[in-house]
Amino acid sequence: MILNHKDYERYRKIIKIQNMIRVSRIFLVLIILSLTIVIVYNFDLDFSLHSASNNNQIVNVGVDPECSDLSFQNTSICLNDYVRSIFIYNVTDDEIDLTIEDLKRRGGDCKDWTDFYFRYMEYYGYDQDNQKISGLVEEKGNVSLKHVSLMSFDPTGYCHFDMRSLECYQYVNDKGEVRG
Repeated sequence: MILNHKDYERYRKIIKIQNMIRVSRIFLVLIILSLTIVIVYNFDLDFSLHSASNNNQIVNVGVDPECSDLSFQNTSICLNDYVRSIFIYNVTDDEIDLTIEDLKRRGGDCKDWTDFYFRYMEYYGYDQDNQKISGLVEEKGNVSLKHVSLMSFDPTGYCHFDMRSLECYQYVNDKGEVRG
């Protein structure tokens, strides 16, 4: 079949549109694939209903670490020993609250480990005065990079939790007697 010039131009337009649709489909598939990869690797997709204000839902009773019925400093040491055994450093979006299972599986950054210590110190009854300390590390344009750690206080002393590091001090009077 021989096409006249008018029909040939229509045929070329149809072919051109079909090719544009094919390219658009491929481009759309690549965009969807890229977004899926970004969502899977950058967001916590735990759809369980828990709030940061209710530590009993975040701290799973009967799950490691088992640091109950210990003194303030021994609880701190127990928690730090546990963190050292599972520690993985992984920069995480600060909007995400990680559970202990998340920390074991994928790790976290200074904010996540500080949250872990904060929740567990409160869970084990040492909630008199826990303070998160945030310090500016660097500013890159309109983004501020900060480091976060925890200071936890008790009538017997205080401890500074910084990811895998722990420093504890007891209150001692001039006679060398430990307050407690």
